[in-house]
Amino acid sequence: MAHVLVVEDDKTTAKSLTAFLRREGHEVTIAPDALTGVSLAVKHRPDVLLLDLVLPGGGGLSVMKRIDDLAVTTGTPIIVMTASPDPELEAEARTQGAAAFLHKPFRPEDLTAALAQALATPMSFG
Repeated sequence: MAHVLVVEDDKTTAKSLTAFLRREGHEVTIAPDALTGVSLAVKHRPDVLLLDLVLPGGGGLSVMKRIDDLAVTTGTPIIVMTASPDPELEAEARTQGAAAFLHKPFRPEDLTAALAQALATPMSFG
């Protein structure tokens, strides 16, 4: 069981992800915007972040940078998800160290595989 912080502003998507992740045995915390996402990451130190790229209060890429810049959250695996067709977003997310990238809508088995991959990757500090 992992603690997953879901940073997602769409309430329906957040509820669906929460229900699925809990059925899979994970603990879930939800953040509806970028600022809350960073704050909850510091407070809860989740095992993995599931991060939307288009968020109120700052984009997902800025959240990734903040998470990596903070000593208590550096190296936390981040799975990025977006409905945006912009290939540059995926390239930038991967450059910033995204453990996985999911295009919405994605299949549950794709999320399960991304979580397994992210949780199996050793965290890097520094």
